[in-house]
Amino acid sequence: MGGGASKSSGKLTLVAEKENDDLSNALFDELAGTDGKLHQMELHRAVIDNNIHGWELEGETGIKATFKLFDTSGDGYLDRTEFKNALDAMDKKQNRKGSKKEKANVRSKTERPGLKKSFTFRNHRQLLEDAEEEQRQLQEEIEKAKDEEAKALAAQKKKDNEAVLNDEAFKLPTLEEREKAHWDKCDKQKVWEIALMKRMPWNREGENQLLDAIAHARAMGKTPLLLDQTKDAMPKGDGQTNLDRFFIERKAEVLDAVAMNADVKTEKRGKPQVMKEARKQLVAAMKNGVELYVQMKSKAVVFTGEGSSDAFTAEDTLPRAIFDARQLLTSQTTFVDQSSGTSYHCLAPYVAGSAACEERKRNDTMSTGLRDSSHPLSKVVYEADHDPQTGHFYVKEGFGVCVCTTFTEDIYADRLGSAVPMMRFQVMKVKG
Repeated sequence: MGGGASKSSGKLTLVAEKENDDLSNALFDELAGTDGKLHQMELHRAVIDNNIHGWELEGETGIKATFKLFDTSGDGYLDRTEFKNALDAMDKKQNRKGSKKEKANVRSKTERPGLKKSFTFRNHRQLLEDAEEEQRQLQEEIEKAKDEEAKALAAQKKKDNEAVLNDEAFKLPTLEEREKAHWDKCDKQKVWEIALMKRMPWNREGENQLLDAIAHARAMGKTPLLLDQTKDAMPKGDGQTNLDRFFIERKAEVLDAVAMNADVKTEKRGKPQVMKEARKQLVAAMKNGVELYVQMKSKAVVFTGEGSSDAFTAEDTLPRAIFDARQLLTSQTTFVDQSSGTSYHCLAPYVAGSAACEERKRNDTMSTGLRDSSHPLSKVVYEADHDPQTGHFYVKEGFGVCVCTTFTEDIYADRLGSAVPMMRFQVMKVKG
């Protein structure tokens, strides 16, 4: 530890004007020891030598306790930077506590306000306590908002349940009859209305109305197009809505179409790179049996526009078939379109462990899975994607594609009509 800090002539400048960094440096040089650091005892001796009252050494607000607030390195000393931060804290304290007239005067001057004797190192503790109190109040507001949101969701759920019970379809004697009547009614509607977390009477554990609707749409050969009317998932602060969060929590592969489009336009990423990375997400979704969640937000990103050079589609990365549920079903070998009678090749023969897959392997012992097939998704699978142990590539049950947009019911068709194959979608307005 260096020598004492009372080597200056005249009164120590702890309570002098701190107008600039030069004064901070000069004051530090006057207080610090020969080792170029300021120890709490050196500060205490300087306080005593200069008759500055109210600077006790011990206690909760004493020099020892408050000294530690600025010793960010934890070495027991204040270096030049830490000392300057301490002076800045005093300066801020003075600005906060000054009268409105004083604050106005300060704002009208270019020079920095002077330090008062009452604004000492220990005042920084109050600054920290004020910040902690502000953080506590903010956390209380967040918790209150979450509580109010939970109550609102509970009220809406109760209202939805009452509406369900009042529906004539739900007065039928068996769950099977009720389910059939419900979907017969929905099939006549262009847009289905879905409550995000609502459960239907026939839903099993872990199921809800949205998952039920997605499965029903795919059984019809339609890809779900979700009109997202859910709220932002606050206080997450990540820009995701409650619907986005639902799929993220289900480990979906989120294909950020907005970012893809923006990166190509701004040349942040070239289109080949964007398509290459999108292919990896598609393959991961197939391999892991999760949704490929195409997130479009309020942007009409072109995927299947006829003749468009801007379309994000290619046979070996993102084929147009990803929007055709008739070819993506993992639960059946073929899908017969009732309107045309056309048969479509589905994914069941390439789903590991399925009866269709076992039968295909018996009839074709040389096949390594989807990559060797004539299925529209076969070209997106590269040899490097094969299981290193088996040398095969199989799809996992649960894979599917959903498209999500924040366009509303009155404009989605006009905005997306030239960007995606609208006739292949079942539109669902999702609230909650």
